[in-house]
Formats: sequence, C-alpha cells, structure tokens
Amino acid sequence: MAALTWQLPAEPGGGAAPAKPVADPPVPAPKDTTPRNVAFAGAAALSVLVGLTAATVAIARRRREPTE
Repeated sequence: MAALTWQLPAEPGGGAAPAKPVADPPVPAPKDTTPRNVAFAGAAALSVLVGLTAATVAIARRRREPTE
C-alpha cells in the first residue's frame, strides 16, 4: 500500500511537458463506386438472362407436349 501512496519528488521545470497541438486528420478521398455499380449491373443482367432462359424453357416444354 505504501507504493501506491508514495509521493515522487517534483521535477525541476514544472513537471509534465505542455501538450503539443495535434493537426486534424486528412479528409478521406471519395470512394470509387465503379466496382459496386459493375457488380449490380452484372447481377441484374444475370437475373434477366436466367429469367429469359426459364421462360424459353417453359415455352419449349409446352409446345412439345401434345394437347388432347
């Protein structure tokens, strides 16, 4: 307990050094949204392609089945 309450002698010159001013952080560069746009466009194109393929397959199956 004595170590926690032990008083250190004062340093000559006033003790702690004065705080240095800190500069503001630099403004981050704007993010490039091109990869995100390409990904969304690719996903949209793929879903359109899948939809067209499914519609084509459904139409082809209906035409092959004989109607009675």
